[in-house]
Amino acid sequence: MTEPTGGFLLWGTLTDTVDAMQLYQEALAHKIGLLPGLDFSLSNQFSHHLRLKYSVLWDEKNL
Repeated sequence: MTEPTGGFLLWGTLTDTVDAMQLYQEALAHKIGLLPGLDFSLSNQFSHHLRLKYSVLWDEKNL
């Protein structure tokens, strides 16, 4: 994992045996927002990398 210095993103590298696209589908079913590394490659690289985003729901309680 990267060590973020700010912002709402965390980049991760998984083991070669983990398919980030499959993990994305499973996370989506649980309303977890992540993007597989393939979304950031024009040459099908980064199939075992991901970007995890995190934030707070914007509502009256969080103003």
